[in-house]
Amino acid sequence: MEYYIEFIIFQEFVVDFILLYITGSLLYKKIVFKRLIIASIIGVLYTIAVYSIDREFLNYFIIKFLVSVFMLTISYAPKGIIEYAKVILCFYILSILIMGIIILSYFIFNSRLTIILLFCAMFAVYMLFKILFYEIRRDKDYKDYLRDVSIYLNGNSIEVIGFIDTGNELIDTLSNKPVVIVDINYIKDLFSDDTFYEIKKAYDNGNDYLVDLMLKKLNNYNFRLLKYETISSCDDYMIGIVPSKTIIKYRGNQLCIDCVIGIYPKALSNDNKYQALLYKKILNWEGESVDANEYY
Repeated sequence: MEYYIEFIIFQEFVVDFILLYITGSLLYKKIVFKRLIIASIIGVLYTIAVYSIDREFLNYFIIKFLVSVFMLTISYAPKGIIEYAKVILCFYILSILIMGIIILSYFIFNSRLTIILLFCAMFAVYMLFKILFYEIRRDKDYKDYLRDVSIYLNGNSIEVIGFIDTGNELIDTLSNKPVVIVDINYIKDLFSDDTFYEIKKAYDNGNDYLVDLMLKKLNNYNFRLLKYETISSCDDYMIGIVPSKTIIKYRGNQLCIDCVIGIYPKALSNDNKYQALLYKKILNWEGESVDANEYY
């Protein structure tokens, strides 16, 4: 029976890639497709070497084992002997199972190409369902972190949708209260037109004007100047306001939180699904009214 080199390359690449992918999925490893492709190519090169170079040592189990360990190292870079043992054991158990299925299928279809194509189709369906369920689960998880937020200040109030951002650890250093960050475009109704104009103008003119605004023009409000770090690690400033009351609503329950409202000069969500960033502690506080100072 003759086999073309193209078929051998295709078969080896597909089987190696699927084996490496399923191994990582079962062990909850981070899947980097570029790494899997490189590792699969190495498997292909080894197979070509076995077919092309007439050297008996290439078929020794120790050589095959070292090649598979090298492929797993490229794919997932395990740390420590235990991690290596888990990855190698999982890889070889899967290899035995899949090879058994392929051999059994050969007696049914009597065509290796048909078997490999069927194998690819099954893997494609698996990937399609995995992506579909991942998107459904991610959307559900995303909605679980959304809350209705009511903010009150001097007789005025606004309603916004807040997202619990576990990375929001901003704290007002003066009062030691956590900060709820709100899109500036949604806080206008809390202030007089003149005050809101001054806030917008301060952001347009930079940090020096923000400091000047706090010291001279907004003393009728309980304002704060909040210092925070941007993604580029540069210090920046945000205007904060101590509200009369802030209420979080979720599934019929209400939680009154003690916080400072940070006024952010840009949109917080590209798709406008939320207008405020809440903080992680709210997940622990829900169902009771608390003083934030007890936790900071």
